[in-house]
Amino acid sequence: MKLLDVPSDAFFPAECCIRVAVAASVVTRMLNTPQLPSLAREKIIEYVNEKRAGFYGHNERQIERFVAGLSVPLLGSILRGRE
Repeated sequence: MKLLDVPSDAFFPAECCIRVAVAASVVTRMLNTPQLPSLAREKIIEYVNEKRAGFYGHNERQIERFVAGLSVPLLGSILRGRE
């Protein structure tokens, strides 16, 4: 099975406990994928909102840099979804 053109064997099992931050450019690319399942889209948006809220231990500068890296139309749609 492939998700976003990445073979499934490229993913680590959840129990390996490696925490990897997803770059804003990758988030933008994933959310701009038309065939992205709605549940995956919701989880990615949830991740963006949690990261913006500081849930992952990033400092304010890191969060600002992440948000600045998101595409403006994409960020606007995420913010509208929270209203």
